[in-house]
Amino acid sequence: MDFGRYLGIAITVVAFMFGLWVLLQTLGVVTTSLSTATNQIVATVSTTTATVPKIIYAFQPTNPSISSNNTQGYLLQLPQCYISSNPYGGYNGTFGLFNCVAITYGAISIVVWFYEPSGGQGAILAYMNAQYPNIDYRNINLYITSSGVLYAGDAYGSTPWQITTSISPGWHMVVLEVWASSTSGPYYLAAYLDGQLLGTSSTTSLPRMFGGVSNWPYSDIGVSYGDGIWPNAPNQWWFFNGTIAYVAIYNTVLSQSQVQQLYSAGFPSTLFAQNLVGAYLLVPGWYNGGGYYFVPYFVNSQIMNQMGIGNASAISITPSGSVGAIPSSQFVALESPFFNLVGGSGVVYTINNATGMDANKIFTPAINYAQSFASFFALVLIIGLVVGFIWTRRR
Repeated sequence: MDFGRYLGIAITVVAFMFGLWVLLQTLGVVTTSLSTATNQIVATVSTTTATVPKIIYAFQPTNPSISSNNTQGYLLQLPQCYISSNPYGGYNGTFGLFNCVAITYGAISIVVWFYEPSGGQGAILAYMNAQYPNIDYRNINLYITSSGVLYAGDAYGSTPWQITTSISPGWHMVVLEVWASSTSGPYYLAAYLDGQLLGTSSTTSLPRMFGGVSNWPYSDIGVSYGDGIWPNAPNQWWFFNGTIAYVAIYNTVLSQSQVQQLYSAGFPSTLFAQNLVGAYLLVPGWYNGGGYYFVPYFVNSQIMNQMGIGNASAISITPSGSVGAIPSSQFVALESPFFNLVGGSGVVYTINNATGMDANKIFTPAINYAQSFASFFALVLIIGLVVGFIWTRRR
């Protein structure tokens, strides 16, 4: 074999192996940099938190697409009981849940969380002796007027018994309490807004809550009929055009400290569960669209059974007045710092004990092996060149 050709081939191979060796050295630098970069990224993630806004889809009884003046919408009817012997001397018969609790236990506290939009108005809580769309006696326990005034209370005879305050747009918790000191009175009323006491009132007249004026079969959420005795309420069916997220009923008078704890806890909450009759979280996850009812978020079966109530579901009624489904369009997405199913002021995600991709561990062994092989092969070729050269010279 011609030594020149042999030398040319050998030099080409050596050059190739040298290039490979340089490439592998470069890869070593790259993998080290890659490891450093990924570890820096992970370190940043590990020390950075992300707060996710809490979005709740809450029940909206009406909106302009249903009624321009809030006269039609969707409502919820709460469970009923039968009172055969009213100890307060009021009417007997079928009552809705609000009156059932008050008459059976001598006290009721209703907690409601709602969102008041700009220009929001309508009845939020009520009980009646005829169900929408029929008109008869009615009682509005909680409503907001077009001028932004909140009315909370009851009535005795044809006289409203109320506590009022102005209210601003946003999320609010109202607690309405009515109780009797004895079966012959006197009777008391208290109202709280966002954990703060608005005021108290008393009367010796029998309130409607205890069966005055009529029996009241329908305890409703989202509507009532306004008439002449209710200050600044229109003489029409009056659906609330804000959103209602949570309603809880207690069979006791909550103290101011307990009300403040409920406000701090947000909703839903099972605080003071021994007196919590039932609670309704008015979101899609607790609504049975096929059965047309809300499943209670919490139900105290013992208390319900004492009142003779076997089914604690809240039935949905449509704008036509028939039992039917609430469409998804009536669940409005709102950000709420008080919605506590996801805790705090949002979900905070933090990655602990995280490590990046260690490219050195992945690639270095292979690179070292390839570099060793390239160096060994180049050395063998150089030795071969020397031996070949000496051999050809001797010939």
